[in-house]
Amino acid sequence: MRFPIHKHRHPLTALLATAALLVATAAGAAETPTFSGDVAPILFEKCVQCHRPNQAAPMSLLSYREARPWARGMARAVENGDMPPWSAESEHVVFRNDLSLSAEQIATIVDWAAGGAPEGDPADLPPTPTFSEGWTLGEPDYVLTLDRVDVPADGPDLFPKQRIALDLGEERWVRAIEFLPGDRRAPHHFQASYTTPRRASDGPIGAGDRVSEGAAGSGVFGIWTAGMPPYVFPEGTGRVLGPGTTITMDSHYHPFGEATSDVTRIGIHFGEGELKREVATVSVANTGIRIPAGAGHHAEEGFFQPDEDMQILAFSPHMHVRGKAMTYRIVHGDGSTETLLDVPKYDYNWQWLYYPTEPVDLPASSRIEVTAVWDNSEDNPANPDPTREIIYRGNVFNEMFVGFMEVVRKEGGYHRPKKNVDKLQDLIARHPRGTSFLAEGFLPVAFWAPREGEGVLYVVTGLQMFTITLDDVAWSGDRLRVKTQFPTPEASAITTVIEGQLDAQGVLQGTITIGADTERPFEMKMVGQPAGQARSTEPESDDGTPCEHRTPVAPRRPVAGSAAGTALRRVEHVPAQGACARELSRRAPDEHRGTRPAAGRGSAAPRDRRPGTVRVRSQPPARRRPCPGQLATASDPDQPIILYCSVGYRSSAAVADLIQLNDPQIHDRVWNLEGSIFEWANSGRPVYRGEVEVDRVHPYGRQWSGLLEPHLRSSDGDGQ
Repeated sequence: MRFPIHKHRHPLTALLATAALLVATAAGAAETPTFSGDVAPILFEKCVQCHRPNQAAPMSLLSYREARPWARGMARAVENGDMPPWSAESEHVVFRNDLSLSAEQIATIVDWAAGGAPEGDPADLPPTPTFSEGWTLGEPDYVLTLDRVDVPADGPDLFPKQRIALDLGEERWVRAIEFLPGDRRAPHHFQASYTTPRRASDGPIGAGDRVSEGAAGSGVFGIWTAGMPPYVFPEGTGRVLGPGTTITMDSHYHPFGEATSDVTRIGIHFGEGELKREVATVSVANTGIRIPAGAGHHAEEGFFQPDEDMQILAFSPHMHVRGKAMTYRIVHGDGSTETLLDVPKYDYNWQWLYYPTEPVDLPASSRIEVTAVWDNSEDNPANPDPTREIIYRGNVFNEMFVGFMEVVRKEGGYHRPKKNVDKLQDLIARHPRGTSFLAEGFLPVAFWAPREGEGVLYVVTGLQMFTITLDDVAWSGDRLRVKTQFPTPEASAITTVIEGQLDAQGVLQGTITIGADTERPFEMKMVGQPAGQARSTEPESDDGTPCEHRTPVAPRRPVAGSAAGTALRRVEHVPAQGACARELSRRAPDEHRGTRPAAGRGSAAPRDRRPGTVRVRSQPPARRRPCPGQLATASDPDQPIILYCSVGYRSSAAVADLIQLNDPQIHDRVWNLEGSIFEWANSGRPVYRGEVEVDRVHPYGRQWSGLLEPHLRSSDGDGQ
């Protein structure tokens, strides 16, 4: 077979398909579907763009004679959800290139195969689709010809890379892009990225105001995978190219049993007249990923903050062979969230662009959060080496984390990104002062480097921004050392070290060394000015006494249960997400408040470093929790205070608040349950709601449910 098989099938689709089969069985008298009247219309609509001669699919389904031998295999593939290769869900967004089959269509193919796969009356056969062997959109205005690639009959996959400088002479805008492989049987996919030099402009392209310096002229230029139609942007919408634009091609070829050669061309169609809306490729990218060896479910997060009101035209998740799932969420200004795209079974071999039927509004007050998940275990058949720790690198056998989006300004015209430093100031402002810094200069960056735990670094250039997890942060007194991975123009990453010393004014003076592990590292001076949200006091407690308050922090890597373990841990320098324990509890779901670990019970107890626990009982939602000081003084002074939440992040924030009160009566007895309730339950330890032992835990949200074993996940209405 040409492609690996997907194992995912949407539960609702499976349920409806099963119901349809049961109804058909009960009816008994229903006629067996035929190829001509029932099956061919489905294949012609959903399948034959790939399943036709000289295409990537292993067989053609254009005629009854070609399809009949594959009847049972087709039925099995559609019933299992393996084909068509579509893995996308959303709460509200409908995608215009959706290849998935309805329950009725699945039942039709299954019944046809079970009934002997009859042909039916050839007169019922719809017109056979025709496909152009050349350019679908007609002769292009400009053609890029890639280098010839010789693909042997067998052997390892090929991953050639090529860089092409465009010879345009003037700025143009692109309305459509088409890939035309020479032999469609060999390519897995192509991904073209582009970079346009920043420069002043003499005037508009076509008409209207022209924003100088090509602020949006970089990112993904185009993607091709089997069955993907040409890019055709909406009327008056397109990309801007100019003199000096460079296209970088990443290609993937797969030997299929016959030696061949491929010369692929890319056809570019230019728009005429006024460019009404400039399309930019932006990304939610995190180059600081670190995937442990053997981890079967490792999650990381990143986010994108728009500079102004935008609209999203398309989504394109990108990881490599260990990629498992990716979810895009929008967080609105009021804090509510919505899933825009959920790809629960990501497959590197099918790099789709997901096109909403209508543009998705992205207000300036909102942000996009993306969670990516990898499987670096031996259970992943595509994993080349499960014994390696994986970091961000551009080659296919390492990993990337990029959630691409095609965006336009909602009001039209050219993109107007904020100045890099201004945006960095906005981003770092959400972090606590004292360990947050803004470094201007040749490469402006902003970063939060906590005394314990993970931090985050931001790199901004035009519309592009990178969220970089910092998990190698070391403070020695007032001296800091951070090791991380910076993005490169080649869509890869390079090891970078930040070192500095705090002076009396809190300024971090030192160096940033890019390529620290290479033969020719590049070192530049760094002056990190103090930045971030200063601590303040506000009368938030029940009795009017002040509680410490900090602003929320940017999304952080969720602590996967399998990797975190269940242990008690001190967390002294993690910023809290709210004013006090009462506020933290108020924001948590009611179902989550009532679940507590039964510490100290039998052999399943956690590895307590101090005897005893505090029993935290569930309370009615309307009853306020005390401030940290009240929580501490209300407990037995000889007992530790153990806090927990879903995965340990919110509870670590509350622990930090308690410790930073500097009360000697509580400082040494506050602990965070690392891994928290999810890992506690996954490890088979007992959990309670109030005084009643229960067997399920609320997963907090759909995006977090994968961190709980399936049999432990409660639904919204079961009272667990």
